[in-house]
Amino acid sequence: LDAMPWVQSIEVQEGFDPAKLSQLLGQLEQVLISLKVNPSRAFHLKLRKIRRHRKTGMYMPSVKLIVVDPRETRSLWHELGHWLEQENLVETPAFSDADIESEIKEKYPKGDCEKDMKARWVEKKIHGLLRKV
Repeated sequence: LDAMPWVQSIEVQEGFDPAKLSQLLGQLEQVLISLKVNPSRAFHLKLRKIRRHRKTGMYMPSVKLIVVDPRETRSLWHELGHWLEQENLVETPAFSDADIESEIKEKYPKGDCEKDMKARWVEKKIHGLLRKV
């Protein structure tokens, strides 16, 4: 973790493939470097099965914690989008009610719709960066 100053701590569920972990952390580092995120800004990362929620990842802003189910590691990019947006580390467009996709309106309480749209916007930007790497 010394080489990844953005990750303050990491917890990995037993049995997670070390090669897959190395690849994921390498991609994470490339994304954060590409986005020019200040290394003094950090979050906690947990890779563990999420059983009680019907989610593949979660971001908990009060403790700056990204939780990703190791069976669905692609959710890291969406949760990272929440962190980047919450910490004002990336500019996102403003979304009006008309912009918000109907599936999001049905899934989230009114106040969280725009947050999810912003995270999805950042996630798409990250996918573009990963294609270049």
